Amino acid sequence: MKLKIVVGITFFLNLVIIFFGLAYAEELEPVTGHSITVNKNVGDWMGTSPLEDNLAVVSGGEFIFKDATGDDTGDGDYEYPTNEAFRKCADLREFRVTFDKDNLYFLVRFNRPAQSWAPYCLIGIDQDGASGGNSGTVVLTKSDLDFISEDEGTYAELKVAPELACEYVVAIFSCYRGRIWNAEGKLVAYRDGKEDDTPGFLIDDINLSSVEVAIPQSIIGNPAGKTWRFVVATGLEEHGHLREIAETTTEWHGGGGIGTGEEGEVDPDIYDLAAWSIETQEEELSSFNPDGDPGDEDSFAIIKDSYLEVIFAK
Repeated sequence: MKLKIVVGITFFLNLVIIFFGLAYAEELEPVTGHSITVNKNVGDWMGTSPLEDNLAVVSGGEFIFKDATGDDTGDGDYEYPTNEAFRKCADLREFRVTFDKDNLYFLVRFNRPAQSWAPYCLIGIDQDGASGGNSGTVVLTKSDLDFISEDEGTYAELKVAPELACEYVVAIFSCYRGRIWNAEGKLVAYRDGKEDDTPGFLIDDINLSSVEVAIPQSIIGNPAGKTWRFVVATGLEEHGHLREIAETTTEWHGGGGIGTGEEGEVDPDIYDLAAWSIETQEEELSSFNPDGDPGDEDSFAIIKDSYLEVIFAK
């Protein structure tokens, strides 16, 4: 009898935690923002992270989402390549957003890689979905498979629902490198650590696993007084885009997908999402059509619920 009572109380408490956790994640105060210096020091990120996994808070003028540890299995059975360089580096740990009068700022925390170039982060920015708009791109983001370039797309084999269509897609890779495309797939900003980098588009890291990003509002617009949605996905880097998943695990390709790891195979090359539960992540990343031809956008997985909604103060 005591066992039944304990089990019943535990079940009830779990329901309470889930209910209030989701409400807490959805009913946040506006982000007031503050300035960030993008350098090898994250001490100016002042907010306190949530105590529970898969929850969001607004703290210290920042939106902070804490992702669960160990959920970097894609649609449920993805494995990492055997090369030690990758070392579970696509396990998203935290995503922060803040802003000031000039820039939008991100802080992305991964599990620590063995090599700085190993992780890849894809961020889709939907600027009008919260108000009912559906302008933007639903494919995040690819180009002609006959001409594969790091400037041409992410090759994630990933889509979003029309109500999440993104005005901008950001790729962050090799720690100090990045790309931003608009809804038409045009490259509007790049960062390579060279003299001809887009002014103000800054990327830097600390200890390989915490990456800061500054994006000028002159490129993507001013979020003040608006509600933007962010789709955050992580994978592995290969020549400036996402490394393909194969059916069988090898030294340089993760396993658990379909095919041989050729570019464009329709399984998404995503290990982890900023998702409210691992069940949602697995459902969405497994929503692709395995019989689709390489590059067939109609066969890509579709993200519907794995997004973060950030309200920016005026």
